[in-house]
Amino acid sequence: MAWHNRLLNLLHSRRLSRELDREMAFHLAERTDDLVAGGLSEAEAAREAKRRFGNYGLQKERTREVDVLTWLETLVADLRYALRSLRASPGFALVAILSLALGIGANTAIFSLIDAVMLKYLPVSHPEQLVMVKQGEQGSPVFTNPLWEQIRDRQDVFADVFAVGEDQFDLSTGGEAHPVWGNWVSGDFFSTLGVRPAVGRTIARSDDRRGCPSIAVLSYGFWQSSYGGDPNVIGRTISLESHPFQIVGVSNEGFSGVEVGRSVKVYAPLCASEVLHGAGYLDRRSVWYLHIIGRPKPAVTLQRVNTGLHTLVPAIYEATLPQKWSATDQTRYLQGELAAIPMATGFSPLRQQYRGALLALMAMVGIVLLIACANVANLLLARATVRQREMAVRLAVGAGRWRLIRQLLTESMLLSLCGAVLGTLFATWSARALVGLLWTIGGHVSLDVAIDARVLAFTIAVALGTGLLFGLAP
Repeated sequence: MAWHNRLLNLLHSRRLSRELDREMAFHLAERTDDLVAGGLSEAEAAREAKRRFGNYGLQKERTREVDVLTWLETLVADLRYALRSLRASPGFALVAILSLALGIGANTAIFSLIDAVMLKYLPVSHPEQLVMVKQGEQGSPVFTNPLWEQIRDRQDVFADVFAVGEDQFDLSTGGEAHPVWGNWVSGDFFSTLGVRPAVGRTIARSDDRRGCPSIAVLSYGFWQSSYGGDPNVIGRTISLESHPFQIVGVSNEGFSGVEVGRSVKVYAPLCASEVLHGAGYLDRRSVWYLHIIGRPKPAVTLQRVNTGLHTLVPAIYEATLPQKWSATDQTRYLQGELAAIPMATGFSPLRQQYRGALLALMAMVGIVLLIACANVANLLLARATVRQREMAVRLAVGAGRWRLIRQLLTESMLLSLCGAVLGTLFATWSARALVGLLWTIGGHVSLDVAIDARVLAFTIAVALGTGLLFGLAP
């Protein structure tokens, strides 16, 4: 019988019992009729049919085991018994659940921070394909615009590549300053990442030329908070450092840049940066502010990308040599290197700044969880002395040792899962509070610490492991 039919039978247990009774009565009646036809009386035939059929209750139970998911039925029965047992000891249940909620919640909160800072992929198309160019594997990831243009024009390993530089824009037109984070982006920024416009259009390759018009793309969150999601925002102007930029579009929801911990509000074409910083800004060979990110061509490995970049090094650094530097600095500059590293999780100074602290916190809350497990295990040991008579009676009526262990594990798992549910609520609040305490260059950070599938899976795994730990120890 298919598993879904067995599940339906479990949900309609009484109906299944009646059907089994009718089926077994039919077989007994058939056997009785055969015996009567063989010459026995009605009463003798009925007795003989029952004898040959065997134990009625046992046969019914064996048939029922074939028609239902027995393990699920047993689990449901164990859960019902565990609930009744915990309800009979509300003080013990409350203390145990609160202890576990604190330990599991603290672990979930710190893991959600680690996930947001170090593990979560960028919300773009195929982030696992992205790589970032650096000045050598251990070098700086920041470049000048002349270097970017040389790499863009000479490389042959990327299907798409773009440059992005951060800046802080004052949106006020007078009076109190209104600073927001923005990005200068090259023309292939949005197309390479696969970010589509929610309204209007994004910055395109055709916009990426010297003397380009002053246009801007708003982030979805900024559009909602500052413009109320008004679709008629297209064509209006936004003031960046008292210079008007025409709004041409809004990026799609959920995307706020490629730097983890910083929520970008406004995107402007890199070629328009001279409007704010003066003519010749793009040609300055000592202004380091751009990150270079690309998507390799199909079948081109990271090793092949690094090989291709390495061949470009001499010509690129020679063509962009800062003329006003000292001879020593120029020599060191010409010895520069290029290398590519995976970029699926974005880049962030925040990651380097807080990596050690977050891992240390994870170890500390792990110890807190172990202490909580030890406390609950002690409570279970104390409770076991009270339940000795109960266990003795269950053993006496035929319950096996494994059956008792399974029941006790069910109770501990139930406690752990209840603690996990309460701990998740605590983690949601505490993770946001911890984000408010983080600080990096430029101000507070912006992180998405919502409970997603990975954090939820971590919480469930911790809850199950915790239940096994303090459940088996006693």
